[in-house]
Amino acid sequence: MNKDTFLQAVTHPVNITGQDLEALEEVVGNFPYCQLAHILVAKATYDGSGMLVPQKVRKAAAYAISRDALKKLLVDRHEAVKDQSSETNQSSPASPESTRVLPAVEAAEPEVSSLAFDTPNSREDELLNELESTTHVPTASSPDEPKNLEKERQLRIIENFIRTQPRIPTMRADENTLPDRDLAEKSASLNSKVISESLAKIMVKQGKIEKAIEIYQELINKHPDKKTYFAEKIDALNAKN
Repeated sequence: MNKDTFLQAVTHPVNITGQDLEALEEVVGNFPYCQLAHILVAKATYDGSGMLVPQKVRKAAAYAISRDALKKLLVDRHEAVKDQSSETNQSSPASPESTRVLPAVEAAEPEVSSLAFDTPNSREDELLNELESTTHVPTASSPDEPKNLEKERQLRIIENFIRTQPRIPTMRADENTLPDRDLAEKSASLNSKVISESLAKIMVKQGKIEKAIEIYQELINKHPDKKTYFAEKIDALNAKN
């Protein structure tokens, strides 16, 4: 079936011929999940009142999105055909053959309608009902749930940090960062190798002027070339003292 023929069947399903029905059956075989093809096959078969009507209608109902729409498509057209036949019967005498066919169609209609739409007797209906019963929409999560999840995540990070880093190592105190530390005890045992102008300045800062003067005197002996410089420092300290 080409595209134009298929579109014609979709637009005018009441005009589907026997040849079109065979082509639609082939489409269903090649594309079993094409719900539109199943519906058109069911429509053409239903209008023809063949023996395969229940089977085709059930299959179309299994693939149809709206069974009510499918039922309306099938039954409304059939009712229109019956009304047209009734008008024809009023205008002209019915032939014996048509008298035998119409009651058969009318008797088959309630059976097909009930079988396909009212009760889930087919395997397709059972599968659909089972799917509907097992499928549910997830309940909306509480507004506080994302906050709780984020809080739990943060707690896990903290706990992991505590396990991997049980303690933070203490920093060693640097003597240079503690200028106010009392160095009087150490200065008593200092030898000439550690005596420096920096130590003298520390003594001055701690108010130990005499100890600073002693250090400058030692520096004069250690560095005679700087005697004038250290002598000036001693004079300045004596002036303060």
